[in-house]
Amino acid sequence: MKSPDNYTILDWLKIKEYKRTVENAPYELTTKDLDEINNGEYLNTKNSIIRVVKSIAKYKSLDVKNRQRIIVDQRNYLFFILRARVLQATGNKITYPEIASIFNKDHSTVIHGIKLVEYLKVDRQFNKNIKELKDFFDNTKYKAYI
Repeated sequence: MKSPDNYTILDWLKIKEYKRTVENAPYELTTKDLDEINNGEYLNTKNSIIRVVKSIAKYKSLDVKNRQRIIVDQRNYLFFILRARVLQATGNKITYPEIASIFNKDHSTVIHGIKLVEYLKVDRQFNKNIKELKDFFDNTKYKAYI
């Protein structure tokens, strides 16, 4: 057995029963994630939600100019999740310009994207494109915090 100083992030998460989270995380986990998990802040504060969404956007290249359907669907879903999760966690809405700045987009793109997510919830291709992100954000471990 490893000493506590030799645990990797993945080891620590598995010990803390975050195995499914590690397997589904759509970005590279950092020590900041571990600190937030340990403090109960992970995806439970505005700063944590924004940091995780930024990490996902950067890791999946969703913050660059690209009009491929899979990229657009995932980016729009992150707009939607960011808006909904911040409201749920803090009781305050994150503004469209704040979301837009994370993705290097205009606020009107964010408004349109959020409306599209609500419209496309029944679309089979859309659901296939966002499955990884949806599984990550719908993880029951996080719902315990929110």
